[in-house]
Amino acid sequence: MEEIRTEAGVSAGLMYRYFASKDDMIQAAISGSMAQFEALVAQLGTSDDSATDYLRSLLNLLQQFRHHSEGVDLFRLAVQGWAHAQSRPGLKSVLTDSFTRQMASYRSAAARWSTPAEADAAAGAIAAAVIGYVVQSAFSDTDVDVEKYCSGLATLGR
Repeated sequence: MEEIRTEAGVSAGLMYRYFASKDDMIQAAISGSMAQFEALVAQLGTSDDSATDYLRSLLNLLQQFRHHSEGVDLFRLAVQGWAHAQSRPGLKSVLTDSFTRQMASYRSAAARWSTPAEADAAAGAIAAAVIGYVVQSAFSDTDVDVEKYCSGLATLGR
């Protein structure tokens, strides 16, 4: 926390006034980032795109979102957050709530091109594609090409 406090240019008293621990600070940072991402995802749900176009738009949005915070790779932060959440109940709760809201957005979008019975499965497939894209990009140190990624997923569906 000392390194973060120094970088932020705030006193220790001010830091501890808002965050009791490093976990609280990480939870707040991830919660804020997830809220921003959820707002962007919700906007995508209002268009009349096909499933493929929706996924392509979502992944392009993810690429832009990844780099919106200078010096912070939000994909790596996501992977670290998912790992830490397994042993930190507060963080797990934040991420679970965020995932639930994202799934609702994905279901809403999927309802445009699938039957109600298929919408849940389609939303799960979108979530899996998003998580896979984030992990693959985080570990490859570069953005995975969205067109190639979508083309690969389409190949699996044949």
